[in-house]
Amino acid sequence: MSNNSSNSDDRTRAFRLTKFTDRPTEIVGILVVSAIGFIVALAWRDAATTVFSELFPDTESSITPRIWYAVITTIVAILVIWLVVRFLEKNRRRNGD
Repeated sequence: MSNNSSNSDDRTRAFRLTKFTDRPTEIVGILVVSAIGFIVALAWRDAATTVFSELFPDTESSITPRIWYAVITTIVAILVIWLVVRFLEKNRRRNGD
């Protein structure tokens, strides 16, 4: 019985390795898109920080505007993540996965 278990474990490992190595182009593409997205996010962060500083010029050293900026950014991020997850779930259901 342990022999069957060992064969099953070997097949599972082989499947995982094959599944990973069959899609290197896709994986590299995901990494590149993620890196570009990170750079874009940093650019927008800088722009939003500048806008926020312009709206509240007298509170440059105050922590309150920074807290509001963090809260607003977090709410927007949660909404975007929720929309993306919802879209992916609908797409997965539509494709029958």
